[in-house]
Amino acid sequence: MSIRPANLVIEVVTVALLVLPGLPGTAVARDSDQSDLIQWISGACPEAKDPEILVRLDQVAGKAVTDWLRTGRFRDALELALAYRSCLTGLEFVDGTSGFEDRIRSLGRIICFVPMVVIESEQKVDRDLLARSLAECPAPSVTPPDDSNELAGWSEEVRRFIHLQAAVESPETVMNSAERYMAALKTAGFDDGGARAIAPVQPGGATPERNPDPLFAARVFVVGAAVAAGDLDRLVAASGGKEAACRSPFLAALGIMQAFRLSRQSALPIILKDLMARARFDVLAHVTKLAVARYDVKKCSIPGTVASLAMTTLTAEAVDRYVAEGRTDDLALVALIAAAPAGIPGSIESRLKVLGRMVRSGTGVERGRWLCLLGEAQLEAERNKEALSSFTEARGLLEEGARWLAIVGTLRATLSIGGRGDTVVEAARAFLATGPRSLVIHELIISQKDSEDRASAIDALDRATGTMESETVRTALAEALIKVVDVEPGSVAAKRAIRTLDVLGIPGATEDRVVWGMVAGRHHLEAGESRAAAKALDEALRLARPNMKAAVQGTAALVRWLAVGKRYHVLDRAIRLAKANHLVGPDVLAQVSSVVGEAGEKKRAKALLKSASMLQPEKEHEWLAIANAYARLDEPLLASRALARVGPSGGWGAGPWMTKGRIEMARTNYRDAATAYGKAADLARGESEPLFFRGLVRLLLGDSDGAERDFNQCIEMGDGTHHVYGGLGYSRFDQSRYEEALQAFTKALELNAETADNHLGMALTYFRMGRIDEARTSFRRAVALEPPMETGYEAAEERGYVYSEVEKKAWEDMVESLDSPPSPVSH
Repeated sequence: MSIRPANLVIEVVTVALLVLPGLPGTAVARDSDQSDLIQWISGACPEAKDPEILVRLDQVAGKAVTDWLRTGRFRDALELALAYRSCLTGLEFVDGTSGFEDRIRSLGRIICFVPMVVIESEQKVDRDLLARSLAECPAPSVTPPDDSNELAGWSEEVRRFIHLQAAVESPETVMNSAERYMAALKTAGFDDGGARAIAPVQPGGATPERNPDPLFAARVFVVGAAVAAGDLDRLVAASGGKEAACRSPFLAALGIMQAFRLSRQSALPIILKDLMARARFDVLAHVTKLAVARYDVKKCSIPGTVASLAMTTLTAEAVDRYVAEGRTDDLALVALIAAAPAGIPGSIESRLKVLGRMVRSGTGVERGRWLCLLGEAQLEAERNKEALSSFTEARGLLEEGARWLAIVGTLRATLSIGGRGDTVVEAARAFLATGPRSLVIHELIISQKDSEDRASAIDALDRATGTMESETVRTALAEALIKVVDVEPGSVAAKRAIRTLDVLGIPGATEDRVVWGMVAGRHHLEAGESRAAAKALDEALRLARPNMKAAVQGTAALVRWLAVGKRYHVLDRAIRLAKANHLVGPDVLAQVSSVVGEAGEKKRAKALLKSASMLQPEKEHEWLAIANAYARLDEPLLASRALARVGPSGGWGAGPWMTKGRIEMARTNYRDAATAYGKAADLARGESEPLFFRGLVRLLLGDSDGAERDFNQCIEMGDGTHHVYGGLGYSRFDQSRYEEALQAFTKALELNAETADNHLGMALTYFRMGRIDEARTSFRRAVALEPPMETGYEAAEERGYVYSEVEKKAWEDMVESLDSPPSPVSH
């Protein structure tokens, strides 16, 4: 029997379905995914003509939409709202069902609004989903309401509708619609600059929260659609005519904003970029040329804004294609005119061609700026002498305040061509004379291609500093070198940095010396200098005090690093000193316990947990860390007792539910574990770990299809690790999809060839495919990495591996059929 554990919301919905008379509830009870609930509604809808049944259906679907919105399942809620509204609008109501008109209207509001939330949560436009939403979202009237109390609601409907249109319709349609609504909004009293947005009326006289300005959105989409359609006249007319458009702060700001690439954006800029991406580049290039021909680029913002919007369409693939097609001049023009151009995308060869054309077109300061960009590309292409020439010329063209990039580039180019002696020292001195911050110095050092080159850069900076008396420069260099040692301990560059630091000294107070001692200790350990490491760490931990925030954080990071590196002798001493000076709390000790326990150091792990308990934990996060450590040590009873101190489950976040899942896995209560991981996944949307563990548990429950969905979702979220691909391989294996399983295991082993579990998966797959020799080879590789696997899955499970019944049976059959027991071989 296939059972698919899910989150609490779905479970509640499933229970409700089971009590609906005359409706097909059993199918949903077996599979409670969102897609199955939508399918169930579609099947149940024709039966829901009776008022009582319709009320029951509304209890299920309505509650699910509300719950999913509350828990952040916006896409699921939107899909369900679309399906349920379609059901209700298609029914021929009988007497007694008149109340559902309100439900239809409320679902309509969700369908019009939630797409923006989906866009913002996913940071992309799903045009198919938005097209279905637009089809169900009625167009607001282009005549403002007479009642001022209705004005806020109407304007917000307008804003949402034009967002949907811009994401779906052609530029011409978007432009026409946005123009009409822009005129209506102005008639309604919204001023042209968007400074006075009308706030919605709040009950009880509460302070109103202003909605985003709908007039601003309309103007953005009119401008964007006009550029995408190549209609410069409409852009100018919508902006108040030539003079107003040229002086428009709105247009100028819109152009400059296109250069910013924020990690999280609101729906409007995401949709605008998608709208522009649907335009043909020949149209964008033509309208840019037209704007340049008609208006003075230096006095009018129109050309810069047009070019900036065109720039947003230039992906790496597009630039490479346009260069290959001979469109280099068009690309260079767009980049030259853009109000605040971002970097040119594309292959290095394409960028060199475009930037070279831009340099040839520029004069004076402008040419200097393009020379700096060209120099950066030349460095990337390892055309170091050409880069030095570009940066040298740029230094002579740029104004003093803008000369910094050329000075930095000159030093980087000089270092890259192996400059020695006075030449490189002079370049380093010019760089340091600009007063760079430590972060900038560090970035310069790490820009070198390997550790020896980074050591050469440090040497040049050291020699240049020796001729300078600025304490500020010396301090900045010291801070940068500390960062080098911290990031690259044990390396040639770190050793050279320490030699310079011995002369410069460590800036700051006692706490800074403590942090440096920990950094230096790590370096000496990586370099194999155990005596120097012990001296540095001992001194640091004896000087540290609990009121030194950086020292406390550094101590926690240090002991975790020692645990991961299995440097147990140093770890034990560090923890003794840290405990003596009250630098570590129960949570840190528990976290370290988890690391060493999973490495097989059970005795040391339990001792650490005992120490954690002796520190008298009081805070919830401390008990949670202890519970998690006990769960990882397969001590479910002790883990449950600790988890009970975290507080009632009704207030738990994702962390406690993850620990609950681990506890139930240790107890082999896989259904409860799946439920716990599902709740963690709902509370930590965007995090892949809960989905990965739920996928594992679903495999153990025999739900290989559900497990595959979880693993695929992890990959879609960017978590394509060898663990995830291995899980995906096993989920396909359990469904007898052996070719696809082989592909997943192959990908997993490409990512990490040292995983016994994935070699075993390959062996089982080859065996079921009848490829016995390859099965034997893969099995031998698994045994070489994990010798207990030779005796069977029972020994592997004692090592922490878990297998489904399908996999266990295949393992038994494979071992029985092989000619002789495999012996470990090197691989």
